[in-house]
Amino acid sequence: MNKLQKINDWLIKCNKAYFINNAPLITDQEYDALLLEYKELRKKHPEQIIANDVLLEIGASPDQSFNSMPHSTPMLSLNNAFSEQDLQAFIDRIKKFLLLQSTPQLACEVKIDGLSFCARYENGIFTQGLTRGDGWQGEDITQNLKTIQSLPQKIDIDVPFLEVRGEVYINKSDFISLNQEQIKNNKSPFANPRNAAAGSLRQLDYRITQARPLKYFVYTISHNIKNFVSTQIELLCKLRALGFVVNPEYILTDDIQQIFAFYRKIDSIRNSLPYQIDGVVYKVNDFNLQERLGFNAKAPRFAIAHKFGATSATTRVLDIIMQVGRTGVITPVAKLHPIELEGVTISSSTLHNLHEIQKKDIMIGDWVKLYRAGDVIPKILSVELSKRDGSERTFVFNGLCPSCGTPISEKTILNRPLTKLAHDEQMQRPNESAELRAYMKLNEDSHIDSNAQLSLGVELCKKSNDKIIRCINYYCPAQVLERLVHFVSRQAMDVEGLSSKQLKILLDRGLLKNCVDLFDLHRHRSELLSIPRFGTKSVDNLLSNIQKAQNVTLDRFIYALGIDHVGFAVARNFAQEFKNIASFIEWMEKLKRNQSDAIERLEEMSGIASKTIIDMQKFFNQEENWRILTQLSSILDIKECVRTEQLLHNKIFVFTGTLSFMSRAEARQRVENLGGKVASSISSKVTYLVLGEGGGSKIEKASAIGVSVLSEEEFYRILQ
Repeated sequence: MNKLQKINDWLIKCNKAYFINNAPLITDQEYDALLLEYKELRKKHPEQIIANDVLLEIGASPDQSFNSMPHSTPMLSLNNAFSEQDLQAFIDRIKKFLLLQSTPQLACEVKIDGLSFCARYENGIFTQGLTRGDGWQGEDITQNLKTIQSLPQKIDIDVPFLEVRGEVYINKSDFISLNQEQIKNNKSPFANPRNAAAGSLRQLDYRITQARPLKYFVYTISHNIKNFVSTQIELLCKLRALGFVVNPEYILTDDIQQIFAFYRKIDSIRNSLPYQIDGVVYKVNDFNLQERLGFNAKAPRFAIAHKFGATSATTRVLDIIMQVGRTGVITPVAKLHPIELEGVTISSSTLHNLHEIQKKDIMIGDWVKLYRAGDVIPKILSVELSKRDGSERTFVFNGLCPSCGTPISEKTILNRPLTKLAHDEQMQRPNESAELRAYMKLNEDSHIDSNAQLSLGVELCKKSNDKIIRCINYYCPAQVLERLVHFVSRQAMDVEGLSSKQLKILLDRGLLKNCVDLFDLHRHRSELLSIPRFGTKSVDNLLSNIQKAQNVTLDRFIYALGIDHVGFAVARNFAQEFKNIASFIEWMEKLKRNQSDAIERLEEMSGIASKTIIDMQKFFNQEENWRILTQLSSILDIKECVRTEQLLHNKIFVFTGTLSFMSRAEARQRVENLGGKVASSISSKVTYLVLGEGGGSKIEKASAIGVSVLSEEEFYRILQ
């Protein structure tokens, strides 16, 4: 399993322990540091596809012990800032997106370390309460919320529906008393106040909740109600007036120095506060600006959480090993002398690539300083050079894949994205040698002998300047295993009961060669039962789960294929675009053949980058991948994905010139929010050309093919 996947899987495990089991595996600071490291690595290695990517998760799936209910609007998490530079970058992004010259007013509030909840009021009466769950669905905790005496059961309001959102928590002093009571009754103590609150609120018996000292703060509503309030600060005042508890620690300012000062003040007093906090939240105060900024896949653009800092520790590098990822990327990992850090044992750390080892001058036997990332794979910040005694050894890569033994150069090929896709039958690859084009041609021609691919590939590796090394053997056991791990993951086919360890056993015994074989396992029940620890019940449950997984939606199926740069959000876009598996296969076959209409259609899709199109073409030109696609399409019941009709459905816009009242980024978002698309060039499929200041070069072509030209004012009227 590759380094990124390991970090991802650990983060998901931590999410489940934190949100569902109320038994955290690491501290919040450790989790935040590890998540930050993960995001940085994802940026460095965009070619790697991660099964069940934690960046697409919000919280964790609702516990099946509770009834789950959909949220009226998603309960999204916040992006994090860890420095003043991060916060300044957040403000700069807002100004650029909104075309502002000055910093907008920000509401600065403390971030309560509790359990997120929402409470719904219909005609002023409390009717339902939910946890955040996975962000789209939450657990019904209505009866438990009713036990919190300070939460109003009835409010005096003249709107038919109001949903408030906030955090349930337990005071530090109450937490100590609660744990003393737990120990007295021979029960396990809670790890921290946050988990005590979560464990108390998520009880099936509301009487247990009633006996716990739960408190709450509210800080927002699910959606802005017309004429209710117009700013975040007004909202806090309104909620307090309605009888809700609102945290008093907040300020409103547009002065960056005051923002920094507020953060430092809260950091300095946090230990004296009666409740736990883990940072400061900054929100654009004006709701109209919030609406314009909108959301990305997981978080709002108008808010960010500035988390409190972390610490570091020192330990020794015992060895350096190489691990193979799903796409063949080989990553060095430092094996460390185990060290306890706030209850977490750290025994290994990613080293990213061979260049990183050289850059930081890491040797086997070195004492190294670790960033408090909290996982078995934290980040090494630096080497303690003063502690070297001459016994340290330089790590030398032997040039072989540690999984299959394929020769690997220290500098291997990564397929470089095209700078532009040509619309003729020949796709040009600028700045690439004839040898490299030949190598890519070999990859696409499945009838070419694999030894020829390997021979040329290794030779070209020597000419490449890339820092990442890769095993180019498609059938490398480590890669085969990782493809299967991705295929059965929750966001993909969601086959419960198949861990990486179990999949490896099935591969080693020859019961699996690829994901198609999963759906033939029922024929090998007796062989499964002969495997140690594969009991009758577990085998029958596994076969039942595999059968259930045969009913899958198109977006999850596309994601399960494991195409580079096709995460779940991109897979969903493809599913909405092609609607059914037959159409998807038809257009992917056109893409295989490099047909211009297929390339143009993909280019016009929102959120689809050129490198994604290239990776899809390469993926489907691999004969084994195409065979798996066609076989699975006949085995599985793949549900169609129906697009919700919206105002601008099937409308394609092209912008030229500078818009006066909003940035291009905001204009794109407004169009896509209404179901439309934005293209970069004029074609017969384009609906409107929007003319901004200084534009006009595209008008002649638009007029020639009948594309309507809109002024900026006409465009804004369409959006209303």
